[in-house]
Amino acid sequence: MNPDLDLLVLGAHPDDAEVHVGGLLALTARAGLRAAILDLTSGDLGTRGTAATRRTEAMAAAELLGVQRIILDLPDARFDESETNRLAIMAQLRRLRPGILILPAPEDRHPDHRRAFRLAREAAYYAGLRNYPCPGEPWRPRAAAAPTRISDPAFRRGVEGRAMHWGSLILANWAEALWTERPIPHELLAFLARIQRPEPRG
Repeated sequence: MNPDLDLLVLGAHPDDAEVHVGGLLALTARAGLRAAILDLTSGDLGTRGTAATRRTEAMAAAELLGVQRIILDLPDARFDESETNRLAIMAQLRRLRPGILILPAPEDRHPDHRRAFRLAREAAYYAGLRNYPCPGEPWRPRAAAAPTRISDPAFRRGVEGRAMHWGSLILANWAEALWTERPIPHELLAFLARIQRPEPRG
C-alpha cells in the first residue's frame, strides 16, 4: 500500500522538528509532497515562554512550512516508555501512514529526545504488526532516520554552523544531516531525490 503521508517528523517538543530538519520539511512541502510534524509534548516545562505561547508559535511555524502538525500533550520531561505512550504514537502512525519517519537523535543531550527516539522507534515497529491491539490498520514506515544532535552550547550559532559544515561537504551553502542504520534504506534515498527534483504537478 502507498503511504498517505510522505514525511513525518517526530519531536519531543514543539520546535524540535523545525530546529533539526526545518529545511527538509520546507523542501518536502515545496515539492508538492505531504509532510507533518508529531510533537509528543507541548513543551510546558520549557524555560522560555508558556505552553500556550509555544503551541501558538508551533502551529504558526507549521503553517509557514506548509505542513500539518499534531501535538500529543504527553507530560513534558515526565513522559515514559510505557505501553500507553507507545500506543498513542502507534495510533498516530497507523492514522497518518507515513512513508518516511524522522526521529529525534538517539544520543542527544536532552533526556526527552533520547527517550522519544526509543519510544517512537519501538512504536514504528509495533504499529506494523497486524495482531498488536491498537486502533487503525497496521502500518510501518518504509524508512526511518534521525537528525544529528546539536552539541554547541551557543545554540543558534551551533545550528547555523552545523548546517554550514554539512553543506561544505557537498559543496553547498547549507545542509541538514540525518543518521540511519546501514544500509541506508532505498526508500529514504528515493524520497530525498524526489524533493531535490520535484515532479511537475498536473
